[in-house]
Amino acid sequence: MTVKEVFPLRLREAREMRKITQYELSKKSGCHFTSIAQFETGARLPSIENLLKLAMALKVSSDYLLGAVDNISFFEKLTIKQVETIGCLIKHWEKKNTDDNSPV
Repeated sequence: MTVKEVFPLRLREAREMRKITQYELSKKSGCHFTSIAQFETGARLPSIENLLKLAMALKVSSDYLLGAVDNISFFEKLTIKQVETIGCLIKHWEKKNTDDNSPV
């Protein structure tokens, strides 16, 4: 499959796995809602900047969206809310370790 064929499928799959709508993805990524729809139908491909925004918003790699790798991410079975919670826990743990000055 080409990037033009795989990208729309991977984008929709990642969005649906995260249980968010196209509108919610547009808000999280900063991409226009109509662009998200066009990306998912294959009408157009995103710029590199938008590709990175989408990958970050969906917590997946750009390589996955482009079809270069098949693993969506380490957190593939989690919702965005769950991934964000894990991120907060990690930040809290890092801050505590920095404050304590204790090695890991």
